[in-house]
Amino acid sequence: MGTDQIETTCIETLVELAENFSQTLRPGELVGLSGPLGAGKTTFVKYVSKSLGVTEEIISPTFLYEQTYRLPMPFQGIIELRHLDLYRIADVADLDALGIQTVDPYSVALVEWIEHVPSFAERADVTLTFTMNDHQQRFVQVRRNT
Repeated sequence: MGTDQIETTCIETLVELAENFSQTLRPGELVGLSGPLGAGKTTFVKYVSKSLGVTEEIISPTFLYEQTYRLPMPFQGIIELRHLDLYRIADVADLDALGIQTVDPYSVALVEWIEHVPSFAERADVTLTFTMNDHQQRFVQVRRNT
């Protein structure tokens, strides 16, 4: 298990982090994204997606719960990127009721607000925690759990 903290004071740093991170993804991974509103979670997903060749506009799936994007070319066995937003989810039973599968061996799931469902967060392969200080400096802590 390893933990790194990166300061993302400019968009270029966040883009670089997303590009580097996307190259480490493996099929079936569950990636948790936590942090306050405006900390950069959705922006990070946009740049990971772009790095993997997704050309569709990436929007936060707050009201849809999940958006799926097919990669134009498989990447290391990954054929689609799943972007989930659990902001309005109370527990894992809500995920089941919505028919949201948590594991798919041919995709990677990037899950915003994963901390809203602790039992789901415990299963994350990687967790990125986005924080901001009083001076609007942003930081991302990356913790690989496997």
